[in-house]
Amino acid sequence: MAMRPKGGPSSWSRSAWWPRRLPRICRWRGCRRCRGTPLRRERAAPGPARSGGRCRSTIAPPCSRVTGSTARPWCSRATARRGSARAGAGGSTARDISSSLQGLRVRLRRKERSGVRNRAGGAEETDRGVRRAAAHGVRRDGHRRRRLGDGGVVARRGARYPLGPGGSQGPAPGSDDRRDDPDPPLLAPAHDGAAPCLSPHAGGGDPVGHLSRSLPAGDAGELRRPRGGGDAGGAGGAVLRYRFLRHVSLPRRRLRHVHPLAEPPRRQPSGPRQARAVSPVRSRPEAVQLELFTHRFAAVARQMGEMLRRTAVSTNVKERLDFSCALLDAGGELVVNAPHIPVHLGALGLCVRRLRETLAMAPGDVIVTNHPAFGGSHLPDVTVVTPVYEGEALLGYVASRAHHAEIGGIRPGSMPPGARRLVEEGVVLPPLHLARGGVFAWDELRERLLAPPYPTRAVEENLADLRAAVAANHRGAEALRSLAREQGREAVGRYMAALKARAEERLRSALARLPAGRSAALERLDDGSPIAVALEVSPSGALVDFTGSAGVHPGNFNAPPAVVRSAVLYALRLLIAEPLPLNEGILRPVEIRVPEGMLTPPFPDDPAAAPAVVGGNVETSQRIVDTLLAALGLAACSQGTMNNVLFGNGRFGYYETVCGGGGAGPGFAGASAVHTHMTNTRITDPEVLEHRYPVRLDRFAIRRGSGGAGRWPGGDGAVRELTFLEPVAVSVLTQHRVERPYGVAGGEPGLPGRQRLVRATGEVVELAPVDGCEAGPGDRLILETPGGGGWGAVTPPGAAAAPHTAPKPPTSRD
Repeated sequence: MAMRPKGGPSSWSRSAWWPRRLPRICRWRGCRRCRGTPLRRERAAPGPARSGGRCRSTIAPPCSRVTGSTARPWCSRATARRGSARAGAGGSTARDISSSLQGLRVRLRRKERSGVRNRAGGAEETDRGVRRAAAHGVRRDGHRRRRLGDGGVVARRGARYPLGPGGSQGPAPGSDDRRDDPDPPLLAPAHDGAAPCLSPHAGGGDPVGHLSRSLPAGDAGELRRPRGGGDAGGAGGAVLRYRFLRHVSLPRRRLRHVHPLAEPPRRQPSGPRQARAVSPVRSRPEAVQLELFTHRFAAVARQMGEMLRRTAVSTNVKERLDFSCALLDAGGELVVNAPHIPVHLGALGLCVRRLRETLAMAPGDVIVTNHPAFGGSHLPDVTVVTPVYEGEALLGYVASRAHHAEIGGIRPGSMPPGARRLVEEGVVLPPLHLARGGVFAWDELRERLLAPPYPTRAVEENLADLRAAVAANHRGAEALRSLAREQGREAVGRYMAALKARAEERLRSALARLPAGRSAALERLDDGSPIAVALEVSPSGALVDFTGSAGVHPGNFNAPPAVVRSAVLYALRLLIAEPLPLNEGILRPVEIRVPEGMLTPPFPDDPAAAPAVVGGNVETSQRIVDTLLAALGLAACSQGTMNNVLFGNGRFGYYETVCGGGGAGPGFAGASAVHTHMTNTRITDPEVLEHRYPVRLDRFAIRRGSGGAGRWPGGDGAVRELTFLEPVAVSVLTQHRVERPYGVAGGEPGLPGRQRLVRATGEVVELAPVDGCEAGPGDRLILETPGGGGWGAVTPPGAAAAPHTAPKPPTSRD
């Protein structure tokens, strides 16, 4: 386009600049409209190449009919393009073009008014307007005209495009011929700010589906007949093409205009079918709606986790992400979770149900606890539960559980290796109201955290993380209430139940693929304590029996019932080979039988008489999973430990879990230096670790060769070396320092772990699997984590590998 003449705005009118340029502008735009180019990358008809939306060719071919190539007498712009660039030299004048544009605007307004009459029964008049345009081989779209190519039609907002077989005009939607037409029309509704969305409309036949994604305003989609003249379902179909959208095959249909102000179309009954209104939620849950609600529920938990991470203060929560968030239904059953810590998530349902039995809850209440007898895992894991009400109706619960690296006890870090009683591990919080009716009792909670005999060493950090948990729960409660207001309370409850029912169905299908009968496995802790499990699969479900496991552990390896339940839930979830949230519907066809002992210790009211449980949550839970995987024959043993390392003094406490080798399986090798099974935390960044604590990270590497050999080898463990810069108390809680992670089907076991303290003087102190010591400035802690077990016998060099067959689950392991 020519540059604006100098001399100010008045020169435009004096030189008559815009009337002389108008013909060329109209020809530029006109040729594009007359060609009917559907998309930037695809052209329905031959035409000049474009660059930046403009035609470079000086001659445009005349528009052709759908079934022929006769030039249009009304298309003056295509003819004018052959002439001079100026008006009057073989082209139309500015006045003629302006009049044509004005006429198009008038017809557009009439068309919009006719669309309104169409809702009141004026479809026949509107159809006549379209048939006039069809006689010229074009479809009108506002003030634009676009040519059809290959039997296609361009769908844009506010337009109505009848399309019959072969590109010809079909019977009018309002005519009597509709009952003789086997193909009912499709609707192309237009919405504010969006281009038409193709959806089914039963005008005498069955709907063919629904394309729920609308096109952005101003962008064009194209409904074209596929090559070969047919579609997936038969001949004469059409294909919807649009940028960033997959091609969707549609049967041969007519398109009918729906005005932007009209109500969305409703499906009509066909034959014996019942009429059902189009609504966000149907009376019977469907797969698509259930998937949408599943992601909406999961988004609630993810938002909670992100809020907790951002607002927390402690390194363990903010950096290591040692927390979990979940959504539970009105009955207190786990529905969906964020991808956090499995040992936390499986226990939250039991925790909420125990709290409901103990305390009365009302709107605005917040409950806090860490007691293992009420669904807790161990004392550092503090749970915050908030009931969610919409008015007087209970929608469900949101819960968050975070690990506090310091909450009291006889040693810094609140995971003392020598603890024998629950009170020695830290401050015990039985279920109590942190808030009643929206009024919080922070001062009362502070007093409890500082109460003897073993108060917390970081009360301000504890309170800050608890405030972050309350904020996370508040965010989740608001998101759930918003979903209920949007979709309805009944719909939320119905799809929560449907999600659990789907999990139950998937597990039943997975159990049906297992060999019927009984399989058993036996694993031992490094101190010799047995963990026995027997799995019986029947058509009605499965029985998981832990009879034969050790009695109450004299140390801290007792696992509360919630931890055992979490391990079983996690192991059974591995049988389902599809994305599915971890929820308690998986446990419906399963009976868990646990005799009193190490896996279900008794908890008297006095914490000084209750058994210690800190190692049961982090170590026994891993060994339970190893035993279940051996009974199921799913994979070789992973490192089987969390490699817990703690150090601190009177002013701070630090806690971390270190990665190790993963077990191999049929068709895959084990991963190296990863967290497995019941843990899913992140390691602290070296910069954060060295900035906040008096320690230096000297080495963190893969322990090469520690994985078990096999056709598919186990993953390698890791080596981590820390140098302390001031006096600290060091504690380690580990496993697989004596017992090696087992291999399966001839695979070799992984190497056991090892830890030692190298004094500044050069003295080396070997540390036991569960041990504690005092370290001074310059002392180094070297931790070597176990490797994973291998799967399958190693093939000798030159020998052909035997075909893989899934092994039968072992009957016992010693």
